[in-house]
Amino acid sequence: SFVASLRDSLKSHEDRVSQLTSEIRKHGGEPATGSGAWGVFAKTIEGGAAAFGEKAAIAALEEGEDHGRNDYQREIDAIEAPTRELVQNLLSEQLKTHAVMSNLKRQLSGEAPKYPSA
Repeated sequence: SFVASLRDSLKSHEDRVSQLTSEIRKHGGEPATGSGAWGVFAKTIEGGAAAFGEKAAIAALEEGEDHGRNDYQREIDAIEAPTRELVQNLLSEQLKTHAVMSNLKRQLSGEAPKYPSA
């Protein structure tokens, strides 16, 4: 269902944040406490979903998924092993949640969903 897909995507993001937080601390760093500009944007969309409508909210979430995917892809080559393997797994999960948002957007537009090849 629509709501279950959103909940599963949220859980996936929460799990990834936890994994990244642990990895950063393992290497002696202190993870950021906020979600940055995209987090603020997502909260705005979440709060205004009723005003904007489901299609606009899902389109904005898909754009956020694009942003996350691009971040992972841009940085992955600069990361040393074994952390690179973790990031590759996180990218794989990012691609799955991106596909979920893309499919929800297609469903709301009356299009047939597409399924990721990986």
